Amino acid sequence: RPASGDSLSCRAKVERAGKALFFLSAELVTMPNEKVVAKSTATFYLP
Repeated sequence: RPASGDSLSCRAKVERAGKALFFLSAELVTMPNEKVVAKSTATFYLP
């Protein structure tokens, strides 16, 4: 969906952190109405 609003805010968090694997997620929201315009997930491996 197109982003409309005065500004955008990204909220990111670590969903799960293990010894070597990390699972993260993020949301991009419009401000001030806080509608989600994008979501992302990532997995990182640290040897």
